[in-house]
Amino acid sequence: MELKNYQIQSLESVADFLQACRTRPVAEVYAERSKRLAQQQLKYFDYLNGAPAVCLRVPTGGGKTIIAAAAVKTIDDAYTQTGAPVVVWLTPSDAITQQTFKGLSDTKHAYRQRLDSDFGAENVKVCTPETLNTLSPDDFGRRCIILVATNQTFNISKTTQRNIYAFNETLERFFVNLSPSATAGLEVVTADDIEDTPDSVLTQNDIGRVKYSAANLLSLYHPIVIVDEAHNGRTDTFFATLQRLHPSVCLDLTATPVPKNNVIHSVSAWELKSENMIKLPVILGEHTGGWENCLMEAVALQ
Repeated sequence: MELKNYQIQSLESVADFLQACRTRPVAEVYAERSKRLAQQQLKYFDYLNGAPAVCLRVPTGGGKTIIAAAAVKTIDDAYTQTGAPVVVWLTPSDAITQQTFKGLSDTKHAYRQRLDSDFGAENVKVCTPETLNTLSPDDFGRRCIILVATNQTFNISKTTQRNIYAFNETLERFFVNLSPSATAGLEVVTADDIEDTPDSVLTQNDIGRVKYSAANLLSLYHPIVIVDEAHNGRTDTFFATLQRLHPSVCLDLTATPVPKNNVIHSVSAWELKSENMIKLPVILGEHTGGWENCLMEAVALQ
């Protein structure tokens, strides 16, 4: 699938922004760009302790998922520079998760073909929280790994209530011979872990050691986080959840951004129309007589 002009421009905006963030504070780069775009939100909302968290506003039907798929390499080239990024791709519902996972897993689908083109077909691994342990330690650092999940998979105040944070013996091989600096900030085993999982192999002697969990495994690699429909869940709990993953970059995509989305690029409905992404006519008009008059005229027009 050839990217549309507005999709290319969206990716270029991400690349330009992140390249600037390599040498300057994110808040400074954001304020400068917001003034240039004449945006209302001039102050950067920092919920990742200084790591870039940016948003693309793309109208419904504009191909947000293909933009996100193409953005993985854009972000890695411009900022993280790993050559083999780890990505946590969050969606708002089970249905969207299944749809996204299917598209990213199918080698005949445009989403997966974009990733294969960027990283090589043999170097892309797409998984779910349930299949993460099928990967090997050698996959990390050599292949682009994308984990697709719903927000609720991670979004919780007490982590013992989500399987993604649970101690998992089968993940031990990913945590051997790690330096203290590599494991700094990761969750450790607590008394709650032992109490809430009575069938676990954990004992009191394990309290304080790094927990072999899927969330900790992802955090080790400071993933790129992609948030679909990112106007949802702008809560303190969700922001704390994202911080727990220690992301290097967070990319939000939404058609309806809210103040806590740091928008760096907006696509208009007219841009979609010019690329034949909207088949119906687009009629724009200003209504100065109040919202009631606007609705009456819309009904009359229909």
